Amino acid sequence: MKLYRARAYIYDEFIDPTSHNPLFPPTNTFIGWIIYDEYEVLKQTPKGFQINVFEERKFVLAGEGHRFAYPTKEAALASLKRRTKRRLEYAERNLKIANLILNNFDQLDGI
Repeated sequence: MKLYRARAYIYDEFIDPTSHNPLFPPTNTFIGWIIYDEYEVLKQTPKGFQINVFEERKFVLAGEGHRFAYPTKEAALASLKRRTKRRLEYAERNLKIANLILNNFDQLDGI
């Protein structure tokens, strides 16, 4: 049995147009891939699975909810979407904090 974890790969030039990779011509179109990492189940218990991640054993819960890897690619893709939305929420919050600090820099007290 295998478990899957999805991750997104985005071509660097889309993020930084000044980086020129000779393998890919410059473009303004989005270039990205969804990559599914496959993990072989080493041991299965009633509560979950043991898999090998970078030569370390990792326990993955069975059932519903958040986990590191999923039994289907569809569930792994749904997890990637949730993780990406969460990353965006954190980034937006950090951007608000940074803008508050910059806009009120003269009012901040030093220690």
